[in-house]
Amino acid sequence: MTVDIHGNPKGPHGGYARATMWLVKKTHTPHRPIRVEDDLWEEFGRLAGERNRSAILRDFIAWYVRRRGAVLPKRPVPTEDEPSKS
Repeated sequence: MTVDIHGNPKGPHGGYARATMWLVKKTHTPHRPIRVEDDLWEEFGRLAGERNRSAILRDFIAWYVRRRGAVLPKRPVPTEDEPSKS
């Protein structure tokens, strides 16, 4: 499916650009971009594991909105060489 998205009105396409949209597989959740500072995102990845950030964020959101049975994700235990940030 192609759609027109708003762009730069002074651009060559008069403010709109063509984009191709892909449908999300029913087995996948939709992509949700968020803004996070690079250093915070990298530190989160080191502690959570590069492929586990989404699961932790989903668990936190479920807990935050008080979904039945949701629990706050566990934080990693600080190592002795890791200074406290509190």
